[in-house]
Amino acid sequence: MLVTKEVEYEDGDTVCKGFIAYHSSASKPLPCVMVAHDWGGRGEGACNKARQLAGMGYIGFAIDMYGNAKLGKDKAEKRALMTPFRENRGKLITRINAAFNKVVQLPEVDSEKVAAIGYCFGGLCVLDLIRSGAPLKGVVSFHGVLLPLEGESNKSLNAKD
Repeated sequence: MLVTKEVEYEDGDTVCKGFIAYHSSASKPLPCVMVAHDWGGRGEGACNKARQLAGMGYIGFAIDMYGNAKLGKDKAEKRALMTPFRENRGKLITRINAAFNKVVQLPEVDSEKVAAIGYCFGGLCVLDLIRSGAPLKGVVSFHGVLLPLEGESNKSLNAKD
């Protein structure tokens, strides 16, 4: 049976609402794939990807970068939600690390086997997560925003063994 639920975590005063999906039949902690949403927020697209990953035997965890599962309704709202993170990469890194730190504490998750994927803005988020030194097994950025951190344009990024 597929289990889905919201998982709250905090970044300072902001309460974020991740979405987890996994099969209840798992007898041991499972590898987890974190899903970073596009500029629109943690909507059904990210949650459906988490469900799809659960169907493949992983734990899918849709990250909430904006807090309180906020969604942008149009381009202007989406831009307003995303821009503070693009302009302050330290804030982006702190927020996505809050999600990572929550994921590795979940009893269902094998904390040694965590990867991350993201689309567009989410691609930037997962690249910044690995840039921050998070011990990820892999990262995939689909159509990602390729903005290196200042002073790190030639830095090599590697997943951890």
